[in-house]
Amino acid sequence: MTLAINRIGNELLVFMRDSRPDGPGRENEHLYNFASVAARLDNQVLFIFQRQRGAWELPTGYIQRGESPSAAARRELFEESAQLGRSLVFEATIKLKIQPDERIDIGALFRTELEALRPFTPTHEISDILLWDLKTPITGYVDPIDVTLAQLAFPDLA
Repeated sequence: MTLAINRIGNELLVFMRDSRPDGPGRENEHLYNFASVAARLDNQVLFIFQRQRGAWELPTGYIQRGESPSAAARRELFEESAQLGRSLVFEATIKLKIQPDERIDIGALFRTELEALRPFTPTHEISDILLWDLKTPITGYVDPIDVTLAQLAFPDLA
């Protein structure tokens, strides 16, 4: 069952809360190839504007060799938004079907609280950041997969 689909046909297939990527012995961390972060300040979720895709998304990136999913999530949050979360909490394992080759990517979704919004400087990859309540209309395309992940990570905002 598809939970969400975006404009290029990528699909969110699985959102599973009962797994732990960095658990005892970290035996599961090799299953993940990317990490995403739902970061919240008060009642708003942090989104980044990814230039190449022309979309508002959650901070997300591939896990580097030897890196744990939580370390990748922390790194991506900082690299893509200049933000620092208090502490990362594992939220769920997610499975995406990526177009056009229909490859399956397995990711770790983390959530965190931000203490304050830190200054952001645009990069070649990310042009802007936004705190969004998930309801108020915003300018630009928002990836529905990321909206769904944010709503699942913070159900009180859905």
